[in-house]
Formats: sequence, C-alpha cells, structure tokens
Amino acid sequence: MSEQSLKFISGNSCRLSQNSIYPTGKTGFGEIVYVTEGVLHICEEWYEYTVEAGKILLLDSNKRHYGSRDLKSDAAFYRIVFSGNHGMPQLAGSAEKIFSPSHPDRINSITSMMTLYSSMPEYPAEMTNSLLVMLFVELFVHGIERDDSHTSHLCGRICDIIVSRGGAVRASEVAAEIGYSADYITRVFRGFYSRGLKAYIDDVRILAIKNMISGGFDIKEIAAQAGFSSVRAMRDFFRYNTDESIGDYINDTLS
Repeated sequence: MSEQSLKFISGNSCRLSQNSIYPTGKTGFGEIVYVTEGVLHICEEWYEYTVEAGKILLLDSNKRHYGSRDLKSDAAFYRIVFSGNHGMPQLAGSAEKIFSPSHPDRINSITSMMTLYSSMPEYPAEMTNSLLVMLFVELFVHGIERDDSHTSHLCGRICDIIVSRGGAVRASEVAAEIGYSADYITRVFRGFYSRGLKAYIDDVRILAIKNMISGGFDIKEIAAQAGFSSVRAMRDFFRYNTDESIGDYINDTLS
C-alpha cells in the first residue's frame, strides 16, 4: 500500500431517514462507507450492495456510486471520500466488497477522529491524510472478515454473470451456468437483496443500452448486442422500463 498516494477529500458522520436514498458519489473519488445503524442500498455501476450495520463497503474511484433503493428505516453511517491508490485488491462481484472489521472499536475511533478533524480548519490536512492511511492499515494489515456464506458467494456469481452479459441473459441461463435451478437462484437472490432477479437483469440491460448509446453505437448494433430480436423489441423494452422512448433518450444524451 502506497501511503503517499492516498489523500483525504472529505468525511462525514451521516444520517438518512426512512424513505431516503444514498446520495450519488463524486466522479473520480473512492469511498469508504461504514454503516453503524440500519441498512444501506448502494450501487457501483451495475452492482448493488446491501450494507448492514457493522459492515464496511469499499467503493472504487473509477466507477459511479449511487443509492439504488429507498431506505426501509433510518440509517447512520460514516462516509469517507478519498483519492489515490489504496493498494487493496480490486474486488469484483457484489458479495466480495462488503467487509466486517475485525476490530470495530478501532474503526469507530479512526473514522470519528477523521470526521472531527476534517471539520476543524486549524488542524492541518496531513492529520486527516494520516488517519486515512491508518484506516487502510487497520483493514489491510489487521484484517477484515469477509462474508463467506454460501448465499453471499452464490449471489456474487449471479451478479457477475448478468453484468458480464450486459443483462442479455435469462434467469434459466444463469442457473444452468452455475448448476442450480432457475427457481432456486431466484428465491436466493430475492432473499439476499430483497428484490427480484428479473428486475435486476432488466436494470443491467437498460444500463448497458444507455452506455452503448453514449458510446455512439448504431441503434441496430445496440439491439443486437443487447440480445433483442429487433430494434422494435428493444424500443418497447426501453419504454416499458424507463417510461421514456429510446429516441427521446438518444436526443437528450447526444444533444
């Protein structure tokens, strides 16, 4: 881990009330989200993370971060925004970036001091930068406990397959690839994320379409890569899931 590359940007002790949503992150910065109360639902690009109290989510600096669902109850959390390379492994898969700290008392102390010093201009920036390094050392050296449950890993594999196909895949195809029935993975997915598997597949597919539009792909090529039999079928799918025509979206995006 290169300490010189890390820079503290901001830190806050946050509360969100029921029916609120996690705020969109700043482009180009990483985030550490340490939940102390309630449950947060956060997306990094196409992956959705359900972060319970006592868990830490590490979000990469080169990806979009945003809330995915309204909260069912109040939540409290520390949100640390940083730049630079933290040296932690680049983790893929929805279940592999949520951690339980081995020493939560230390994490509480470091994050609370970091947010306190960041609000006091008389303290030099080097202090918060040093605390940021301490936080990563605590995770990197003293250890973190991953959720190694069967359900966690299975849901991570499900998400990986769906994202790698850009959502152009059926639940039955995902199930066949990992050796389970479609009914089983659908039940497991809903139980773990509190949302339907088909809804997740559709969300990933919509985002893939939008990304290809932004990339300047031809509409016929987008339809083919997104797994549709025709442009008309894609148009109907897009309108049904976004309440907007794909033509209007293209005009708004490219104008």
